[in-house]
Amino acid sequence: VNQFGLDTYISPLYDIERIEVLRGPQGTLFGRNAMGGVINIVTRKPADNATGFVEASPGQRNRQWRMSAGYKAPIIKQKLYFGIAGLVHDQRGFYTNDFNGKPYDKQIMASGNYYLLYKPAHNWQLNLNFKHLNANNKGAFPLVIGKDEALSNPFHLNQNATTTMQDNTLNASLSVMHQAEKFRFSSQTAFQQNKRIYQQPIDADFSPLDAISIINDYGNEWNRTRVLTEELRLTSP
Repeated sequence: VNQFGLDTYISPLYDIERIEVLRGPQGTLFGRNAMGGVINIVTRKPADNATGFVEASPGQRNRQWRMSAGYKAPIIKQKLYFGIAGLVHDQRGFYTNDFNGKPYDKQIMASGNYYLLYKPAHNWQLNLNFKHLNANNKGAFPLVIGKDEALSNPFHLNQNATTTMQDNTLNASLSVMHQAEKFRFSSQTAFQQNKRIYQQPIDADFSPLDAISIINDYGNEWNRTRVLTEELRLTSP
């Protein structure tokens, strides 16, 4: 399922089996948005035995903690499975804002992944999936003017306008796959939404001067992006 976002960064990863980096056009196997290549993130599959995990990670430089957990189990063995996994990340800030003497980039993030997997026959598979990512970033742009200033005084900045970025993304999809002897058919219906606002104006001159600022909060209809897609794919061996 294509992962929709307003930026080029990848969301925090957890409950991952493997990651494949495929260079060059991949539209034949992966459909749309694969002209330049694919980063294929494969999550762990359920089995007929219940499995789970818990992970806790403390960190240095005021990165306080990250915790993830998950559980997957069969409802009907060899037929119906469910899974749930989640992550919470709390960061107290790497940077100090010399304008007010406070930490600049406090972040808290929560993410979840929930699914039902149904196998009505050995060559049919249906997957209903829902993901969400909710981020709250108090200081989204820890920037200064020029590399000399950045290197001479690392992890410090001086901005008079401070704001909080709220970034909420959800991804819901239904995938149907059929593997026959001479062809493979798949249908993928997906709804994806991103809502991002900056609660106060953004400091666009990255200095203590009240020179340039950007207003971003224009309400739901302006700050929300929604995409509904249906993709049918037929491939041969």
